[in-house]
Amino acid sequence: MTNKRYIVEALLYTSPHAEKILRSRFNAAHHIYNDFLGECERRRKKHISSADFKKGIEILKSGELSEELKEQKKELFQKSRRESGWYLRSAKQYGCNNSLEQYGSHIHKTWLSKHIDSHTRNSLMDRAFLASEKVMFGDKTKNKKTGKFERPKVRFKRFNKDYILSVQGKSAKSAIKLKGSNIHWLGLKLPIIMPSKDLRLKFIIDNPELTTFVRIKRELVKGRWQYFVQLSCTGVPIKKPGKKFGKGTVGADIGPSTIAYVSDVSVSLQTITSLDTGAFKKLISEQKNLQRKIDRQRRKNNPDNFNDNGTPKRGKKWVTSNRQKRAEGKLANLQRKVAKHRRCEHGILLNNIRSVGDKLLLDKDSYKGWQQSGYGRSIGRHAPGQLIMLAKQKFDLTGGEVKCINTNISKSSQTCPNCGHQEKKGKGKIDSRQVRIHDCSNCGYLMQRDLASALINKHTKDDNTLDVDKSKRFIMDKRPILQACIKRLIKSAREGQPLPSTFGTLSELERIACYDNESVR
Repeated sequence: MTNKRYIVEALLYTSPHAEKILRSRFNAAHHIYNDFLGECERRRKKHISSADFKKGIEILKSGELSEELKEQKKELFQKSRRESGWYLRSAKQYGCNNSLEQYGSHIHKTWLSKHIDSHTRNSLMDRAFLASEKVMFGDKTKNKKTGKFERPKVRFKRFNKDYILSVQGKSAKSAIKLKGSNIHWLGLKLPIIMPSKDLRLKFIIDNPELTTFVRIKRELVKGRWQYFVQLSCTGVPIKKPGKKFGKGTVGADIGPSTIAYVSDVSVSLQTITSLDTGAFKKLISEQKNLQRKIDRQRRKNNPDNFNDNGTPKRGKKWVTSNRQKRAEGKLANLQRKVAKHRRCEHGILLNNIRSVGDKLLLDKDSYKGWQQSGYGRSIGRHAPGQLIMLAKQKFDLTGGEVKCINTNISKSSQTCPNCGHQEKKGKGKIDSRQVRIHDCSNCGYLMQRDLASALINKHTKDDNTLDVDKSKRFIMDKRPILQACIKRLIKSAREGQPLPSTFGTLSELERIACYDNESVR
């Protein structure tokens, strides 16, 4: 049996009566999650403040540990956890008789049991315990205000602020079930709205044994909750008619807002999404106007909550007017539209890449670092990190592979794909990021910088070094498709379409095209 999973999502039809019931059930889930999270934190704090835990930490910090000390440390930690009850479920090997699962049994005696079943309650308990574990074992991050490294903190769900957006059962045979084209949950029947072109949804409804669990999700659309079902399925999704999967290696270079990829049959340099052009450019400008409007309303409603330099004061209560709430609702709806469009364009882009190759090689970059170094707006708009996450899912489910290359070894931005010569871009006071053309001082090869990096990634060996012979042979054999990519950019720029600054100027692209024509002769 395969371990691969994928999600099929569909809209649910909800009558006013069903919406009322679902609102009360999600409200009950809100109470249960906060209750479990508070109990998890209480037990965790008791665990780390115990004498046994502190002794175990002293042993851990003492240096290299012998096998005897390792066993002693392990016993101290387990004893502390047993006494504090910081276990999700009772485990005979640990001897814990007061686990969180036993604590949750008191919910059967409250009004919450009328709205939430035991399976859904246990899944909420798992989520709360996972949040507590992240506090205990998560990586420390630097606090910008204090400058100290701190562990993540748990966040309780505030009413009318933070909502529980999804509930699920433990399995497909638990309380939330798929029966035919309907979802059944504690006497509530929710029909699935089936689009005529959604072949995957029809396949899952005809084969319900593939479903591992059912999740009900909600989204706030124009001030009203819309409910969706997510079916977690085992195996590989069916292939849609007309879709082709290619063979071969694809080298890609992904930036904050652009992507360049090179395969054996096609070469492309484009923006990740079209949010900077077309109809969605109006959405972005409208979103900016709403953000400024909300900021003006916030300052007008709370004049005493800001310093003289305009920064907000800490620890103040904020007043929100009804007009500000309506503006915030409009902004949330705009952000939802932009996110849906971005996710759709990511899928189209990945389908195009998957149609020309089954192995994707790209740089291993830190997009969080890019956010802090001046590219926050571009990353927030185009989401390159989300694109890579979706690429790994897409290639994994379709029999492909995504491999990240260590740029400290490959140095794709400094290496020439034609001869392998390494040289830093930018001389003197010129920032290397402003140089968008690769001009090799050793062999004279000229190419757009992102395409040159994609060429290097395509021909990178397993040890993260460039295979110069293969790269040079590819440049000679595939010169027409490389030239066609540059000519497409020149044509679109001459037709008045905006050319991203990361592509280089029109004169630089024309220089590359002229160089290429001379070399062909």
